Amino acid sequence: MRSYNTSERFQTFIGVGIALATVIGAVLAARATLLNDDANDFDQAGLSSAIDLALARSNIEIQRAQNLIAFLDFSQERRSAQLIAQEMDQLDLNDPARLQLSEQAAADWNKAINSRYFFNTDYYDKTTDTFDQQTFVDSQLAEAASYQDLAPDPHFDAAQDNRAKASKFVAAIVALAIALFSLAVAEVLHSRFRYTLAGLGTLVLIGSVAASLLIEIGVL
Repeated sequence: MRSYNTSERFQTFIGVGIALATVIGAVLAARATLLNDDANDFDQAGLSSAIDLALARSNIEIQRAQNLIAFLDFSQERRSAQLIAQEMDQLDLNDPARLQLSEQAAADWNKAINSRYFFNTDYYDKTTDTFDQQTFVDSQLAEAASYQDLAPDPHFDAAQDNRAKASKFVAAIVALAIALFSLAVAEVLHSRFRYTLAGLGTLVLIGSVAASLLIEIGVL
């Protein structure tokens, strides 16, 4: 009667262990699948963001070139007007050429003034007489990023993290499969070796559960 009770308890223990390994394995498989699905979503979001970033940079580069061309026209016309003015100063007030130079200088100044409407003067440094192209690009990109997702790297990093986590859960599932196999073999054996297999399966089961919890909270 005592032997029967011991055997019965052992079979119950094995049954519970097999059930736990099966259920936990299914839960981990579902979790790994969900993580992979999320990783795919992050990849799609990252790809969309990368495309938007490339388009934004292309558009900004066109704007930069247009602003720079307009600034160069402004600078050239203004410089021409200044040189003509210097040439006029060297002429006598009654010199007929002075009137012609005055008209040419005025025309160049008008062209320079008109050119100013075609570039963003916020990035015109009067001290150095230059157009700050890099600041212009950075500012336009920051403005575009305020209403578009132009940061693909965080999405790709999240996708990579999710896939790495899913791979760890798959490793835990493999360990659970080993535990399940050990418990299943122990159930059908009648020798004392079944206790060794049962103990091994139980240890692997506990270790797998502990590892899965650590993986979920990010320790592993």
